[in-house]
Amino acid sequence: DQSQLLEIPAITYRFRSVDSGTPRVEFYTALPVFDSLKPGYQAANEYLKNEEVNYLPDLSLLEDIEYTTDESPLYEQISASIMGQDERYLCLSINQSSYNGGNVGSHLKYVTFDLATGQEVSPRDLLDLTDEEITEIALEWISSSEFASLLEYDTFKLQDQYVYQDGKVCCIWVTYYSTPRGWSHYIP
Repeated sequence: DQSQLLEIPAITYRFRSVDSGTPRVEFYTALPVFDSLKPGYQAANEYLKNEEVNYLPDLSLLEDIEYTTDESPLYEQISASIMGQDERYLCLSINQSSYNGGNVGSHLKYVTFDLATGQEVSPRDLLDLTDEEITEIALEWISSSEFASLLEYDTFKLQDQYVYQDGKVCCIWVTYYSTPRGWSHYIP
């Protein structure tokens, strides 16, 4: 039995704190940088760099806002982590969160890269199934789970919210009826 070891490149994290010029407003980024010439890692580096550039706000919008010292600091941040990795694919989660004096906002998305080509891949690519077939599998699982009653109030839509881990695709569905809930189901 000849097992292949997975070659994982060195990873450093790029941390960035941006001075907003306004007290009590903070902007942070914490994103991995992959030290590899493989197209997939290079594509991931470029993707994360673009995410960082697109996420940082126009600081001129803050010039006329007044804050008192007893307010909680406002912040925006973006970070990424590796969700799954094997010899063919790299899956990242990207979390954008903010606090603007009210609710804490958060947006989580996933992206998977083919390491050989650098192309982003979708569940359709990984499973060789159509959107309809993937949706049917997910709905079948939801219908037979504790989440079945939520289908009355929220609809499952395949929106490329998936994670690639251990050679499997995990579809994710988050519903906000009553309270935020979510489920994940591996599709082999």
